[in-house]
Amino acid sequence: MDIFSTLNFLLIPFLFSVIFVGYAGYASAYDGEIEIQVNTTNITEGDKIPVEIFLIEVEPSSDLSLEIEIIGKGTGLVVEKITLNPNWVYDDITFFGDHAWKTSYEFDTNSDNLTANTTYYIKASFDDKNDITGIFAFVPSVAEQVISDNELVNSGQPPREIPKWIKGIFSLYSNGQIDDDTLLNAIEYLIQIGIIQTSK
Repeated sequence: MDIFSTLNFLLIPFLFSVIFVGYAGYASAYDGEIEIQVNTTNITEGDKIPVEIFLIEVEPSSDLSLEIEIIGKGTGLVVEKITLNPNWVYDDITFFGDHAWKTSYEFDTNSDNLTANTTYYIKASFDDKNDITGIFAFVPSVAEQVISDNELVNSGQPPREIPKWIKGIFSLYSNGQIDDDTLLNAIEYLIQIGIIQTSK
């Protein structure tokens, strides 16, 4: 047997054992995770905010509840807390190659605990796992916007300040939370009420 054959004979089993031990160590160290997915594009007060929570490589247990918290981004205070015993559905599509279970929940932006033009985090906790990746904000309802601006117009004074809800839209746009059309509508409204004046 030449030297190359001898090296191959000795190295190949060694490499396989290193790979196997490494993978086994990873598998034992990784005990799964929880992940939040939320779509909050163009949310207005009164809308529902759909949230999907995934357990990845963690098999749900009916003995354990799911806890969801809404946390103010600037304050860090928990403004709303919900405890659920959800119906988990096996999901073999979203996380290809992983065992995952999914459940859904909807937040109501009409809640007295939530304020328009404020950014919130969503935190989900299950057993010893948690995730705070969900983030959302919403603008006031059209009715509230019109009432607020009509009060200013009816006072007999020309509007001199940009309404707070318009400022909120610019803030949300800068964070990528609303689209161009919503921003353009806000600018057109400022033109209509005379805050932005254009030459004709």
